[in-house]
Amino acid sequence: MKRKARGGWFATILFTIISIFYVAPLLIVLINSFKKKAFINLEPFKLPSEKTWVALENFANAMEKYYFREKR
Repeated sequence: MKRKARGGWFATILFTIISIFYVAPLLIVLINSFKKKAFINLEPFKLPSEKTWVALENFANAMEKYYFREKR
């Protein structure tokens, strides 16, 4: 006879909710990394639009501003 795991559905729902709380901030940061600075503060939870889109410009500026070099 098979034994049913107790609390299987409860654990699944609980860990799904916990994982959403861990993943959501990362997704918000990723979405905002493609927006202009002004729109990050004004519309932090909206997807980038034509007006707010800067593509990879923010990443290029970060690489220029913070020069990463190998430490010896």
